Amino acid sequence: MNGNLKNKQQLRRRRAIAASFNYPLLISLVLAFDYIGYSALSTNQLIFMLVSATLISAVLAWFFITEKNLEYDDPSMTGFQMVVCSLWGVGPLIFMPEIRPLLLMLYFPAFTFGILRFDRVQYFKLFIFIFCLYSIILIAEVFWLRPELLLAYELLLYIFFFIVLAWFSYFGALISELRRNLKRQNITDELTQQYNRRHALSTLKYIHHFCERYNETYALVIIDLDYFKQVNDQYGHFVGDEVLVDFATAINQTLRSVDILVLPPETKFGDKAKKDNLIKEPLFARFGGEEFILILPRLTANEAKQCIARLQEVVREMKFAGDAQLSITFSAGLSVFSGEQDPLELLKAADRALYQAKENGKDCFVLAAVSAI
Repeated sequence: MNGNLKNKQQLRRRRAIAASFNYPLLISLVLAFDYIGYSALSTNQLIFMLVSATLISAVLAWFFITEKNLEYDDPSMTGFQMVVCSLWGVGPLIFMPEIRPLLLMLYFPAFTFGILRFDRVQYFKLFIFIFCLYSIILIAEVFWLRPELLLAYELLLYIFFFIVLAWFSYFGALISELRRNLKRQNITDELTQQYNRRHALSTLKYIHHFCERYNETYALVIIDLDYFKQVNDQYGHFVGDEVLVDFATAINQTLRSVDILVLPPETKFGDKAKKDNLIKEPLFARFGGEEFILILPRLTANEAKQCIARLQEVVREMKFAGDAQLSITFSAGLSVFSGEQDPLELLKAADRALYQAKENGKDCFVLAAVSAI
């Protein structure tokens, strides 16, 4: 695992450890109230809480230590951890109704765990889940378990809890949205609105790790517009910018329509891992100036060559920069991961192949010798 992925995985492990502290914290609180005689806790109830908390923490630790978490769409497993924690919290809520208001307060620290991960829909789903869960507890207690409970008090607590929880969910989703917007700006090229160089290199390492781990392949393409300097010199940089925007948009739209690049949703990665969008789809990014990079997961050399040929055909038939109606072409260098090269070697090989394509007269592509067809 490369350094960037290793650091992310370590961060996920630390977050999981921090989340696991909620269990001993809650147990300690329950024991403290039991010790001072404010609430009674039976031996069986205490054993249930201790064993279940230990089991949950052990299972989560195993997932992160063995890197099984990387096989899921959300490798941080945030949603799963919050649902499990909510379910586990049902026990103390039922066992100790005397301190229920205090126990309910611990839901809010648990909700902060999703602030940097959840969107509005995810927060809404979690809110509905807890709403249904607590409603079932309340109905069961009032009508079966503890009919002597003061209904007015329980309803007031119920209403107040969910008003605060709804408010908390709204602002948690708002913070998550702001974070995603900042992240989107950080990984997007300002001119073309495609991914930028930083994100492309980060994604390359990510895809390389998975392909290396599960014995898969991917293609790496470096694209350079032909005679772009002449466009800037003759028509000006504003027209040159229009060409870059139009070109990037055309390539991105074409990639979405090329069947060979769209993997079916049920496709497994190495028969084990679920792939997120970075694995399912190609990534196209501006690498700098008039140079772009294209990463094609799970494509062989022949498939990648077909893809590039199709892109070149589309670009030849188009007119760019609005009223200027310019015709442009591009050259490309291609390298394919065969299980031995590292990302830097593939980048250098694709760059050398691009230089060769330029030498061959432009408007063509060259497959790097390092790649095996």
